[in-house]
Amino acid sequence: MMKKIKLFSCLSAIALLTGCGLFSPTMPQYSPQEQLSDGAFAVYLAGRYDSPLPQNPGSGILFYHPEKQEWSRLDLKGLDGGALSFDGQELHYKDKVNDYILSADGVKTIEHPQQEMLTISEQIPLPGEGTGSIALVNSGNPTQIITVQGQERTLHEVPDSLSMMATCPDGTVWAMGQSGEMKADPVESAYPPDRLYKLYPEFSATPVAEYKSEQPANTTQHFVCSDNVIYYIIDSITPPAEGLAYAGPEHYTGSKLVSYDTQTGEYREQDISGDLATRLNDQMWSPTLSPLYLYDGHLWWVSGYGKVVKTDLATAQNTVAFDLGDFEPSKDIGYLMQEDKYLFRFILDLSGETTIYRYNLETEQLESRATVPGVGDATPSDQHPFTVEVLDLEALLKL
Repeated sequence: MMKKIKLFSCLSAIALLTGCGLFSPTMPQYSPQEQLSDGAFAVYLAGRYDSPLPQNPGSGILFYHPEKQEWSRLDLKGLDGGALSFDGQELHYKDKVNDYILSADGVKTIEHPQQEMLTISEQIPLPGEGTGSIALVNSGNPTQIITVQGQERTLHEVPDSLSMMATCPDGTVWAMGQSGEMKADPVESAYPPDRLYKLYPEFSATPVAEYKSEQPANTTQHFVCSDNVIYYIIDSITPPAEGLAYAGPEHYTGSKLVSYDTQTGEYREQDISGDLATRLNDQMWSPTLSPLYLYDGHLWWVSGYGKVVKTDLATAQNTVAFDLGDFEPSKDIGYLMQEDKYLFRFILDLSGETTIYRYNLETEQLESRATVPGVGDATPSDQHPFTVEVLDLEALLKL
């Protein structure tokens, strides 16, 4: 099964709020089942809790209906950062009061204890259609893990900060994190080991494995799982003579592909070669603008230059495949997500049209650029787009 990963960020949300359309409280009326069945993709609207507007600004989901070229909205009870997961049958989502499962049979509601603020950093389907979902609630350390199956909701907690998950072919779900614990050695505190947690089907409250390169390195915690082997990239630092505390982007001297075999427990580290082998430098402070995607034996990622790069899992060779196009580092990149062999980029401008770029990872080129009505009229002033989920790939390909 192709793993879906999406990118959402507060940076994207803030950048898009610079121009806001006029919110229309009157929206086309659809039942939740019709929203799911007719929608090509959905957008989670998070509440703006930092605004001087109502104490609970609420939240919601926007559904785009391509046949009528219009948006509909499903109002929720507030969340400062939400995520959606769709497995082909069920759409899972949350707010401050409930967990929800929307399917052709209607909406199932599971009440949960209210929390002051709730940020879902990621939510993915459990392996298999109609099985359930697993989500990370991350506002720092510790991290809560919420699993929903049927009408059962399970809450676990780990001491580390987890932000990304991956599903392996054997049906296991993993997360990566790092400890925020301060050590006597400042270098150890600044560059803690990467820790892997097994979340499903058996949950481990302690790390199953951890890894630290001999050379100081940063990791973005984005990873994938192929053939039950976990892969991710770290960026190595050669400290200046003054010491590691004085290291800047110009002291990054290379990147490495790290792998962990979940069956044998073996770690492996390979130096990356080829294009953008050193992902950070004095001109580029962010090594990547996206999570890692998995396709055709390669890791795919979007560099801070807007170049789409693929890293060969076998050889650790980097190749620039293509450019995003219409991209400037100073501007918002939008929302990125992978579906099968396609990489989609959604630009949700609250003051104009919504632009959808479709890139084909097989042909390595921009395949289409479509515009649909903007979300400004459908978005309350105290909410903002936070993440995107594809509901109907076939309908999205026709836009």
